[in-house]
Amino acid sequence: MIKNLDFLIIKLDELEALFLKYMELTNRLSGNDVEDIDENNVLIEKRQAIIDNMERLSPEIAEIIGRLDDKDKAIVQSMLKGENIFGNVSSDENLIYAKILNLKSLQGDILKKDKINSVRFMNKYNEVKGALSEIKDDKKKIDFYNNSKINVKGHEFNING
Repeated sequence: MIKNLDFLIIKLDELEALFLKYMELTNRLSGNDVEDIDENNVLIEKRQAIIDNMERLSPEIAEIIGRLDDKDKAIVQSMLKGENIFGNVSSDENLIYAKILNLKSLQGDILKKDKINSVRFMNKYNEVKGALSEIKDDKKKIDFYNNSKINVKGHEFNING
């Protein structure tokens, strides 16, 4: 019979696989040229699908933790808070602790890379926004000169009728 701790290990493995896939896509996004819009958009959509799966998995994990006996629940909750676990814990609990630490490490790495990517894309956004502003100003000038070419013909007006 599979115990709740075994179910928790299985779900943490699933979550770890999602984190690793997300990290892989994040690394690919980091290596792409910011102007490769189509490829970057595909990567961002794939990452969002992974986030959706993570969000689906989160309540399942919480439900499993809720079904643990009081001792195991307290230990796992302490692990999730980042507290060091001292004393006698089972091999399953040690495995869970290692998985939680690994997930927290992966999450930290992802956050760092996402921040770098965010800055890269924001810089490109600002660059494009500036270029569009210049184009808008150039269009105003073109329209002005185009209209003034027509309106300057006032010298052709014959006052004598």
